[in-house]
Amino acid sequence: MEDCLRLHLVDYIWMERNQRCFENKSCSQQKLKMNCLVLFFFWCKHEYPQEEEDIPSILDYL
Repeated sequence: MEDCLRLHLVDYIWMERNQRCFENKSCSQQKLKMNCLVLFFFWCKHEYPQEEEDIPSILDYL
């Protein structure tokens, strides 16, 4: 499972890189970090945070 999570994180970062290079789109570094945290949280708990207020619970869970 750990390897699968790593692959998903790398895939997500690679997609962001492709958007920056080829589509001239990008997200902020904060958003990129948050999306990686949310993905990690999902892999651990099998649910997505519903609102931004859930973000501290993500960090507490980690």
